[in-house]
Amino acid sequence: MLRPASALWTFGIVAAFVVWLFADAVLRGATEFALTALPWLLLILWTVYVVMLRPCVALGPDGITIVNVFRRHRIAWSLVDDFTTRFSLLVRLRDGRAIRSWGAPSTGIDRPFQTGSPDSRFAAPESPRAAGVRRTGPGGLGSAPRRSQPTIAGIIEGARDRWDTDPAAHEVASGGAASAPASTASVAAGAESRASAVGGRERVSSWEWWSIAVTLVLAAACALTLL
Repeated sequence: MLRPASALWTFGIVAAFVVWLFADAVLRGATEFALTALPWLLLILWTVYVVMLRPCVALGPDGITIVNVFRRHRIAWSLVDDFTTRFSLLVRLRDGRAIRSWGAPSTGIDRPFQTGSPDSRFAAPESPRAAGVRRTGPGGLGSAPRRSQPTIAGIIEGARDRWDTDPAAHEVASGGAASAPASTASVAAGAESRASAVGGRERVSSWEWWSIAVTLVLAAACALTLL
């Protein structure tokens, strides 16, 4: 999982502050007030979680998954036309649609933080195309190569390049290697069929109903405290 590094420490600070407020009220003997304020404290903590910590980007051998506040987008690499990371990650699909990620940092100030145990083949920290070969000026063409910090663009391009150039990646994406070497035509036909299946009948985007339900329950609990 890739998410902004600031999301982790922001959530940690807010969580610690919420726990301190509740514990302080209990220790001062205001237990009833603490229980009344508890739904509001949990709502604040949950809001920070769904807005800052929950949004993330996951890379896999078959595609990219973008998790936003209440929606999850699963996109096969065969459907991805291009992506930009000027202000935030924007993935453009071959059918003209565009999906924006809430949790993919694009600047060097807030570098992406990687969690979980992804396949290193599809999470390369940097690729030649993303390291500056298409840019001009400092760090780009005509300048001495230097090691840069991993960026969300470099990580995604590394995963996409792997899928583009390695036939084994296509085998993994299709559910396993074939028993015999496949011809170029069969590989192309398989990729086309997978693209049509994902882009046609299967939904690329889906609502995360459990997240919406938790939000509604907390909001209702807060409303009850006002009665």
